Amino acid sequence: MQNTSARRALTGSAWALLLACVSLAALLPQLAAGTVGSPLRALAAGLGVLLAMPLHWRWLAAGARQLGLPVRGWLALSVVLFPLGGAAALILLLGLAGRPHRLALPTP
Repeated sequence: MQNTSARRALTGSAWALLLACVSLAALLPQLAAGTVGSPLRALAAGLGVLLAMPLHWRWLAAGARQLGLPVRGWLALSVVLFPLGGAAALILLLGLAGRPHRLALPTP
């Protein structure tokens, strides 16, 4: 049951990362002329980034916490190396969520 809730949180994090990347792509120089030309598109791209990034980080942290892993390291990977770090963290955490039992980490 714990892995199911972790998978759900990580799947939500993946969708939020995808939305953030699409919103940021709309602001790249090649597409910016069309985005800035329409105030509605510019607002949608800005809101997409503004809402998707915190959701991505929040769900990533929730998934790591539910797997019993330290949250700080996974969030640091996701924030510092955005967007590839977020994708790498999701891939690794989803692989760990597929294990049948909870990871036992030594407590310091």
